Formats: sequence, C-alpha cells, structure tokens
Amino acid sequence: FCALCPINTYSTAGSGSCSSCLANSESAEGSSECICSGGYSQVGSGRNLVCNICAAGSSSISGAATCSACAVNTYSLGGTGYCLSCPVGSTSIAGSDSCVCGSDSSFVVASGSCVCNAGFEQSGSAEFGLTCIPCTSGKYSNFGDNICISCPANTFSIEQAGSCISCPSS
Repeated sequence: FCALCPINTYSTAGSGSCSSCLANSESAEGSSECICSGGYSQVGSGRNLVCNICAAGSSSISGAATCSACAVNTYSLGGTGYCLSCPVGSTSIAGSDSCVCGSDSSFVVASGSCVCNAGFEQSGSAEFGLTCIPCTSGKYSNFGDNICISCPANTFSIEQAGSCISCPSS
C-alpha cells in the first residue's frame, strides 16, 4: 500500500517520494502538485511553478492565475488572499491600498482605522463612524489623541491647535 504525501508536499505519479512545495505555495495531503498560496498569482505548474506576489490593492485565492483588484470600499497591502473592509465612514476606490477618511481624520494602515488629526478630539465611537470635533481655544491635541488637553500654564492656543504656544514675555 502507498502512503499519501503530507500537507505542503507532492509526489508525481510513480516517483515514490514526496517533495516539498516551494515558498509561497501549498498542497493538500496526497497531492500530485502544489498551487500558489492566497495572495500570489500562479504561472506554470509542477517543477515550473512560479508564484508572484499580488500588488497592494489586490488579492487572490489559492491557485489563482491572476490577482484581482480590491472592490470599492476595501483595501489590501498586497500579498494577501483577501481585501479588508474600510472602517465605517471611510471610502476607497477599487484597487486601493488604503482608505480615505473624513477631512478631519487620517487612515492609519497599521491599525486599519481612521484617527483624528492634530487639533481634533474624537466624539462617539469609531465603530459607528469616527466623528472628530475641533479643540477649542486654550486646548490642543496630537495626531491620534482622543481628547483635547488644556494648555499648560504660560501657554495658549487658538481653536483647532495641535500644540500650545508660549505666552509672549512682557
């Protein structure tokens, strides 16, 4: 009786031994060839298999011959088998590698979320759509801060400030 080749290996008919799949490719148990993993497009097969990484703004499922552009309101950093949804209240065009947030906020790729720009504080929950409101005079906020902070003694700020300014000396 013949043993099946384990996952991520393959055997051609009559070879009697299992070979490992190349980098960025995979196989099921008992396979006769490997296919490219999700996030890669596939050219050729068997020993001639080449797996090309999908560019940012696109994705592919395992074994796909081509990468597909991400749909509207989704994004991808590339090399993945799926596109991520933009956060509530943000948008993207097809084939995007990021999302566009409101004019008072910016998209942070690392967290996949919109955060308030400097000079604004968060109102409500980002889960239901980020709302950023300007800091009032005498307060400031840094990029990504959720609240406006009062300026320290001997400093001041105008509305929507990202920092405080020292009071002029008399």
